[in-house]
Amino acid sequence: MMLRLPARILLVLFSALLSLPATAAGSMYLNRSIVTFSSEGSARDDVLVINAEEDNLYVSLEVFEVKYPGTVKEERVQTNDPQEAGLIVTPNKLIVPPLGRKLVRLVNLEQGETERIYRVNVTPIVPPLENPQNSFVRVIVAYQLLVIVQPDSPVEDLKVERVDGELRFFNAGNTNVLLGEGSQCDEQGLHCVELPTKRIYAGNSFSLPLQYNTPVSYKLTSVDATRQETF
Repeated sequence: MMLRLPARILLVLFSALLSLPATAAGSMYLNRSIVTFSSEGSARDDVLVINAEEDNLYVSLEVFEVKYPGTVKEERVQTNDPQEAGLIVTPNKLIVPPLGRKLVRLVNLEQGETERIYRVNVTPIVPPLENPQNSFVRVIVAYQLLVIVQPDSPVEDLKVERVDGELRFFNAGNTNVLLGEGSQCDEQGLHCVELPTKRIYAGNSFSLPLQYNTPVSYKLTSVDATRQETF
């Protein structure tokens, strides 16, 4: 049975929550958010975990392989066996000294015919309160790394067409394509609008409703190269 509280009580509870002092679980930063293993690059890469606080920072890392990325069937499966997953992330727990930094190493174990996508959660471990009777709202800022393992022979093949006031993209290649810094202006080159950033994985499509019947400009990044494109 669901317990329904009167709106006045809910408001009081919410106000009480807002009045509690907040504590941040360390100011943690990463030096990057995306790691890409190309077919011709190194199989190893590093990410820096930076502690901006004057206390030790305790961090845990979890690796998830992304199945069917960018689709309604997308599934993130936690990996416990690096050999089976094809990716090593080490260490999976670390202590970053005050105002210090520590390296996390990522090692790609295999390059295949298809692109593999991973997400790595980097989460501060919150120490217990010295006085559990005190009331605090704890703010935990975690990060998530995107790890892309490109196929042996990456092929970019982005199909684009205009249909019924939409710009339709289909990635017919075998590696992801990133659309960024998109814009479109009216016929006089005025009233420009920003367009959404979108990563289109292999085999995926993306439809973009257009405000004007004018060219669309995007920065397109694929296979470690970026160029300006007009559609």
